[in-house]
Amino acid sequence: MMTGLIRILASSLLLAFPLSVFAQHPATVGEILDKGGKKLTQEEVTKVLTGATTKGNSFNNSRYVREYTHKSDGSLSGTAGPLGEKPEQYEGKWWISEAGQLCVDRKRTTARNYRRYCGSYFVFGNEYYEAADDDRSSRVFVREIRR
Repeated sequence: MMTGLIRILASSLLLAFPLSVFAQHPATVGEILDKGGKKLTQEEVTKVLTGATTKGNSFNNSRYVREYTHKSDGSLSGTAGPLGEKPEQYEGKWWISEAGQLCVDRKRTTARNYRRYCGSYFVFGNEYYEAADDDRSSRVFVREIRR
């Protein structure tokens, strides 16, 4: 009987809390900064990304995954596409703006549609995050970085 009561109480508590309480990663720039994370400077972003491959979800569509290699000569290559589908090949260039944002000018290798975007990088603990801008309410996306 006591075990049944404990299960009921535990279930009730889980339902009473929003799922975001159990979220593993911060969801916004403000959450990262409030928890002690920081925005990376131009020099820090350059050091972290030069020669590295980054992987993570797109700013515009969380089902769209991109994986780019940031070569030391400023060129970029990689793939991007919907999760679970064959990704398309991309190439282009990358640089870090004076404001410390990663900027990418890329195109599909099979078409001539260019896309340019910039994003700010943040670090919290051992995790890197990217956001479309520095606004505290901006959504952040985890970036896997490997060499």
